[in-house]
Parts: sequence; C-alpha cells; structure tokens
Amino acid sequence: GAINLNEADGANGLNGNAANGNATVTTTAGSLAVTTVTATNGTATLTAAAGAITDANAAANNVTATSLSAAAATGINLDTTVANLTASNTGAGDLNLDEADGANVLNVSAAAGNATVTSATGALAVTTMAATGGTATLTATTGAITDANGAANNVTATSLAATAATGIDLDTTVTNLTATNTGAGAINLNEA
Repeated sequence: GAINLNEADGANGLNGNAANGNATVTTTAGSLAVTTVTATNGTATLTAAAGAITDANAAANNVTATSLSAAAATGINLDTTVANLTASNTGAGDLNLDEADGANVLNVSAAAGNATVTSATGALAVTTMAATGGTATLTATTGAITDANGAANNVTATSLAATAATGIDLDTTVTNLTATNTGAGAINLNEA
C-alpha cells in the first residue's frame, strides 16, 4: 500500500517504506532529513515547502523507487536508485542528486543555485535541467548523457559541466560550456 505523511514542521531521520505503492512525505515548515524512503513500483514524493530536503545517512542510498518527485525551497541533497528524476528547488540553494544506476532526468531545476545530477553507472537521459544563475553539472561515470526531448532545449544555466564515458548529446542555452567524454563516443552540443 501507499504511505502519505503530512508533517507540520519538518522531520529528522525520516524512514518510510511503501512495499508496493507510492510514498509521499510533505512538510509545510522546516526541512526533511531523509534516511531512507522506499516506494517499490511507485513514486517517492518529498516536499519541504519552506525548507530543504537533506541526506541524513551520508553516502548510503536515500530513495529507492520507480520515480522521485522532490520539491524544496532551500536545497535538495539525496542519493537515489530510481528510474525517473524530477526535482525542483524554488529558492536559494543547490540541488544535488547522486543516482546509483542511471536515470531519466525528466525535470531538474534550481531557481537560484547549482543543479547537479551524477550517476555512478548507467546513462542519464535528459529532458530538461536548469540552474538559474548557477552551474548545471551532469556526470555519467560509465555511460552516456543523452538528449531525451528531440530538438527542444535540454539545459539552461550560466554554465554547463558535462562528463560522460560513452558520449554526450545535448541542446543548451548556457554562457559557459565544459564537456568531457572519457571513453568511446562523440560530444554533440547544440547551443542556442
């Protein structure tokens, strides 16, 4: 079944496990310090309307689900094992997602800060990513960074830093570009 928690003023050491469904945790004030949230075959939705979503277990995994939907006001920092990433930070603060095995980066945005998505293995298929006034960093340590929306723009930021092992293909609207491919594969950046 599903888990749905509406917290009034934040939570520390958050642990939630929806064995076969969605897991939703929302706080209207304060932050969410996430130890582990699992939504087997579902979506993990984390919302800190006025605070941050933070990593409460160091380098261990925080979120396991088919999809992650995270929204915060002052920063997001999570280790994930998901197929689909959606994350938005609406205020000042950085957004950092460390993915275990590749993901579809559906929509990741930092309104006033840096946005970083790193995958230890697998590819990152990017639909949209934004870092308003900051740096968008994409790293696919053993895979490719691919364009998941055709000719539409993928990355909007002041700067883009992209590193992959088997190719990079992105449409960008940035001022500064840095791209590195460490193995076999081409780099294709279409700047607006």
